[in-house]
Amino acid sequence: MIKLFVTGSSGLLSTNIFLKKYLEYNFIGCIHKHIPKFKLENLYFKKCNLFNREELRKILIKFKPNLILHNAAITNLELCEQDKELCFRVNYDLTCLITDVAKDLNIKLIFISSDQIFNGLKDSYSEKDTPNPINNYGMSKVKSEEYILKNYINSLIIRTNFYGWGPSYRNSFSDRVLIDTFKNVRELDDVSFNPIYLSTLIDILFEMIDDNYFGIFNLSSDNSFTKYKLAKKFLEYFNINKEIKRIHLKDLPKNLSRPNCMILENNKIKSKLRISKIDIKKC
Repeated sequence: MIKLFVTGSSGLLSTNIFLKKYLEYNFIGCIHKHIPKFKLENLYFKKCNLFNREELRKILIKFKPNLILHNAAITNLELCEQDKELCFRVNYDLTCLITDVAKDLNIKLIFISSDQIFNGLKDSYSEKDTPNPINNYGMSKVKSEEYILKNYINSLIIRTNFYGWGPSYRNSFSDRVLIDTFKNVRELDDVSFNPIYLSTLIDILFEMIDDNYFGIFNLSSDNSFTKYKLAKKFLEYFNINKEIKRIHLKDLPKNLSRPNCMILENNKIKSKLRISKIDIKKC
């Protein structure tokens, strides 16, 4: 059974991976603070300081994982803009350290990147397009990608944006729209993206793991929306009567630049998997 060492184990993606794949794979979930209370077969949580190179090496040598799935990151765009040093320490410096240790121990690395790595001036972006980020978060992801590609060939980089049910402490886009009844929900109507449903993302990712994929891949759906229009679709689908305020980038604070278009082309992965479509609801 394949064994994965997972960083960012309390996050949205990792939690859904554990719940969906715990019977098929062994997981060691790296936790920085609190060990989650839920227990699953083939899932072991380990407190560790990822910035401590020797501690990380000892854990990896002890557990002998086949892969490192690096999910840990600061994804809050506002926080990354306010504290650039923290953003690059967590999102870039830590990725460099994990890459170096993975290479030293010959463990394959899977890195979760973002659709925020482009400036948004094109209608869509393929894996061949040159990244041109316009905020600190996007830059930290680009620099991480560059370091991995330059230093460790035994790696897989996933560029994506996803939605799905999250834990109570980490709501996703869809959670915010459907569940948050106590706040005014505002969504941008001039920012386009094509997120993928978490369950579909996980199925594709683990097919890639089983088939030993390398390089850069976009994992996205065929369906693109503005965030406002997708929010409305969610409400219609679940028959929820709720107001969503339409806003635009000009309505947001000017201290953070955001791309207008984050649409990731998915032709490469569909060709590899020999599938005709990736629907936003299911594969």
